[in-house]
Amino acid sequence: MSVTNLGIPGLVALAGRLVVDDDGRTAFLSVPELAGIHPLLVQAHERGKKVEYAETLATAVAAIAATQKTFDVRHDHALRALWYGLTARSQLLLAQEPADEAGAEAIVALRERFLPDGLAGSKATYAAEEGNAQRMTEKLDAPTRATLAETVLAPGGTALTAVELIASHARRLGELDRDKAKAGTRSEAGTDGRQVRTELIQLLSLVSSIAAKSTAPKAVLQRIVGPIDEALARA
Repeated sequence: MSVTNLGIPGLVALAGRLVVDDDGRTAFLSVPELAGIHPLLVQAHERGKKVEYAETLATAVAAIAATQKTFDVRHDHALRALWYGLTARSQLLLAQEPADEAGAEAIVALRERFLPDGLAGSKATYAAEEGNAQRMTEKLDAPTRATLAETVLAPGGTALTAVELIASHARRLGELDRDKAKAGTRSEAGTDGRQVRTELIQLLSLVSSIAAKSTAPKAVLQRIVGPIDEALARA
């Protein structure tokens, strides 16, 4: 097994033990054949840390996106519940004998007031859904809240329940969107991960090769080769 089996995290940790940690750095610089490589390995180690950080943030962005998907599905279910529920109530009023046209119109007006884009609201961006929900909650004056609370859509759920769920899920989507944007911006390390990994592998392989041929004291060389062997054993 060689250092080629290590990923960026393992390579960065190993390089750090040789050029950052006091014990490894002191041993490294005391071997004349290796001292000249030290600045190059320090630079590669710094670039590797940037790549490692960017990869960590990329994973975080993916996790945020997955969470957003969950809340978006819930938001859309609540939105459809409100639209279809109010539509069904208006249709039922029209189906009665005599038809309650005024009541049906009032229900439709309520639906249009809170869902001006209709079902298309479920296709909006997360930011737009948050904005729509904010405007929706601003319409919740006391009389309207009472009307919504009295409008049953399903057992255990009213129009007010649906509105509150839409708003809650949309706010969470907006918060997650901002978190994702921040993480995505910080993850732009501007460094090619594959290139840095290749550079670290080449330098660490060279260190191993030089150490194997060096006439430096064995105790000193062990402080250099030891971390490499340990890293490979864990790989």
